[in-house]
Amino acid sequence: MKKLVSICVVVIASIAIVACGKKDKPVAMADASGAALLTYVPADTPYVFAALEPMSQGFVDKMAPINNQLGEIMSGVMASAEAGAEGDEDGAAVLNFMSAMFELIKPETMAEFGFSQRTTSAIYGNGLLPVIRITLDETGKFNARFKQLAEEQGWTVSEAAAGGIDYQRVTFDAPVGIIAAEADGMAVVTVAPAEFGETEIATLLGAEKPANSLEAAGGMKALAAKYGMIPQGLGYFDMQRIAGVMIDGPSNSLDSKLFEMAGQTPGDMLTDVCKAEIKGLVAGAMSRIAFGYQAASEDSMDLLAVVEMREDLATSLVPIASAVPGLTADSSALMKFGIGLNLQGLRDFVSNKMGEMVENPYECAELSGLNDMAIQLTGAMQQPVPPIVYNFKGAFFELDNLDGIDLGSPSVPESLDANVVLAFDNVEGLIAMGQMMLPPLGMMELAADGEPVQIPQEMLTGYSGATFAAMTENLLAISTGNGAESNAKSLAGVSDAGEPVLMATSVDLAGYMQLIGDIQKGAMAGIEDIDSEGADAIKAMNDAQQKMTEAYAEIFDRETVLIKPTSNGIEIPMNITFK
Repeated sequence: MKKLVSICVVVIASIAIVACGKKDKPVAMADASGAALLTYVPADTPYVFAALEPMSQGFVDKMAPINNQLGEIMSGVMASAEAGAEGDEDGAAVLNFMSAMFELIKPETMAEFGFSQRTTSAIYGNGLLPVIRITLDETGKFNARFKQLAEEQGWTVSEAAAGGIDYQRVTFDAPVGIIAAEADGMAVVTVAPAEFGETEIATLLGAEKPANSLEAAGGMKALAAKYGMIPQGLGYFDMQRIAGVMIDGPSNSLDSKLFEMAGQTPGDMLTDVCKAEIKGLVAGAMSRIAFGYQAASEDSMDLLAVVEMREDLATSLVPIASAVPGLTADSSALMKFGIGLNLQGLRDFVSNKMGEMVENPYECAELSGLNDMAIQLTGAMQQPVPPIVYNFKGAFFELDNLDGIDLGSPSVPESLDANVVLAFDNVEGLIAMGQMMLPPLGMMELAADGEPVQIPQEMLTGYSGATFAAMTENLLAISTGNGAESNAKSLAGVSDAGEPVLMATSVDLAGYMQLIGDIQKGAMAGIEDIDSEGADAIKAMNDAQQKMTEAYAEIFDRETVLIKPTSNGIEIPMNITFK
């Protein structure tokens, strides 16, 4: 079991390294090479992320300052962390590898390997094992430069051939090694257990293309068409396939060899009933996670992530979301956060789904906790609830100025710029209830006419900033700080209902980055005085974070994220604007 865990850790680390490197780095390519990449990807791959067409030059130029710094900063961080990993040989080896990978994404280093801005890539699973395939702008450089990199890092390197492809194997004191090769005008990097022989390595390197490829099956085209994603970056994790392999066992020769080495399949301990029920649960609640760009330019980028669900389950979730006036509107505040929630819809969903589970409980012992939860929630749903509770539709909060807040002190701030909006059917009824519990509220001549009224100071429990409230039939707005009176009136008077969402956030990224930087500086104060093995590594990571925070603050303007249920599942669109 320990061996299986070790293999999984290194596999996950390998995927994460490349994902981190690609997240912020735009890619470019010729159309033919994008199609060629996918001919090496099995149609049943459990995960894939591919960059198949060029980003605009404007986007590339916009991201350049971050890309230029990321490799240098992170390679230094990993080197410091490695120095602090004394005694942990496996950990030090992984950190050493990560340091080299971040070194690789420096623009000048990329050129030495044969990569350029026309380079395209695909990260995918051949079975569970990750394969990274990157098109080369200039062939004949990769193998020699990779060997040089390995020697510089002090890795143990051996050379061999499999399926007619010359490759290099980097071995650590770990159950797996790194395999790298140049073939068909592409660099190929993968991980392979030490027990893998020529046949398995040839398969990983793509000596023979899969009989049914993702390109032939049209999987990425279908994904792009379904969600309006662009070829510059899109992919998915197929949770059903991953669960199937982990529960039922391998479906290809590579996974067979992998589990043979581990001595077991993770699902060996499960009964047939458990296997069927767990797979059914995954298929219904989270069959696939899809993600990718929907647009990208020098001004902004739009991304989308989707937690796909079985259609009937997804459709039954849609009524839970609620439209809150102003929640999804553009904002200039430092931070904006809100929810839209139809409590009656939520009650109906929970009652129906938990009721079904109570009537047909899971037989698998490992899922008994879900049965207990269903019983408890079903009982809770039968308790009487005041009808007025279901008048709640959502709320949002805006914070525009943190100057009055001392994050290290529990005391009430002297003043701040903030707004709160509550969406509630029959706000007058809610205020009438509040007046019974809080008599000073009766002193306010608040009417459902949208006109702002100042909140009495005695109701603010020590807060001294001028605060106003305004209400209409379905909205209550409270504002404090600069422009509080006019803000309360305008927020209460919003007529645009907006779209139904479960959650919405909007952040001034430059301001947020500055805030995080200030918090980190405070948290790291005095780190130089700490006499411990990891102090230097911690300080190096903090310094790197500060540099990246500054770089991001110079480029990024605002980020907006929505969470909304649709007939596909839970969709999470994100928009980021640039300065």
